[in-house]
Amino acid sequence: MKDSTYLKKAQTYLSKVKIQDCINLLKEKVQDNDILNQIHQIEIRHNSLRKRITNGIISSTDAQLEENRISNSLLMIISNLANPSVPDPAPPNKSDYKWLIIGLLSVSLLGLGYYVMTDNSKEKITTNTEETTESQPEITTPPADSPSEEVTDEPEKTSKPIAETPPPPPKKSDLRITAFQMEPTSPTQKEKIYMQAIIRNSGNMDAGIFKVKWWSSVNAPKPAYEITINSLDAGKQQILNFQYKGYTSWYGNITSKLEVDSDNTISESNENNNTLTKSYPVKKKTSTNPPSNVSSKPDLKITAFQMKPTTPIKGEKIYMQAIVKNLGNKDAGTFKIKWWASVNATKPAFEKTINSLGAGKQQVFSFQYKGYPSWYGTITSKLEIDGDNKIVESNENNNILKKSYPVKKKH
Repeated sequence: MKDSTYLKKAQTYLSKVKIQDCINLLKEKVQDNDILNQIHQIEIRHNSLRKRITNGIISSTDAQLEENRISNSLLMIISNLANPSVPDPAPPNKSDYKWLIIGLLSVSLLGLGYYVMTDNSKEKITTNTEETTESQPEITTPPADSPSEEVTDEPEKTSKPIAETPPPPPKKSDLRITAFQMEPTSPTQKEKIYMQAIIRNSGNMDAGIFKVKWWSSVNAPKPAYEITINSLDAGKQQILNFQYKGYTSWYGNITSKLEVDSDNTISESNENNNTLTKSYPVKKKTSTNPPSNVSSKPDLKITAFQMKPTTPIKGEKIYMQAIVKNLGNKDAGTFKIKWWASVNATKPAFEKTINSLGAGKQQVFSFQYKGYPSWYGTITSKLEIDGDNKIVESNENNNILKKSYPVKKKH
């Protein structure tokens, strides 16, 4: 006898709005290719509905209606499987009438058996003048088609694929400034300023040639820095490092401006995120002459160190920047700067030789690391200048900087 116990389980899934579980069960149990094709088409509709819900492109009311239609279609298939239609036999002769009657009785008994199976309570069956009742599981999405309706040979219309996939958004670039910082954060009159900016294309289309400009003041007649970017792919970013010779005067407050695609050569999905302004004071320059009783020596120090992302991810690149300054009153000769990904590493992951650094001057270093091969709850890296002690300094205790951080698992 054909096993139909899975039909009750499939109907239970529908009553609990577990549509995908119902589809998976029917795909596993049903052998008929035509019915399987209907089930696959319903699954395509259901997947399309879930995507539209996830992307927020369908209202809750329309989503509920579509879910009801899908449930109705599945319920009709379950009903058809429980009450399979019998194909018309060849024109019978008199001797075949008894077999025709036996066949019709068998179909009726199969349908009756399914309804008995789906009701745990005792079912009362009366004569043809009485109504047959059975307890069906409550379905939260009421079907429009009753299981007792006649099934025709016409294919179910709802089983046809529905091309409801929304059109993709138009392809455009979206250039924006995601980070901008300067060192020192409070500039001093007539001293250099070192800056870093990160430009990102947040759009879904590659950007062609565009310019990035920085004005030391929003009232300046022309930019103090300008660079042409040949291209920036969708989803990618570019780090810019540049410097300014310094403000000729001091200010209680002044506002600079950084602008990407200032000439509007790129058509973007958002034209309102291309400009960033930054306000800060400019301090008066004071005398840097050392006291007569102080010996002339260099003093190398790491004044800033940062990384992006601030919390690395296993296997992904890390972009770093460090600023080294000679705080002493004498120029420094050749020395090295080194960075270890871990204080326990056998050799540095980055190393560079600096030929000289004048007294009171600083230098910005940008470098990257290929990424940590494992994740860590916490790990400590180390940045060191003049680790070989080539430079005799007034202070030898400020040449090392350590930084601890976690490394996240990659999802």
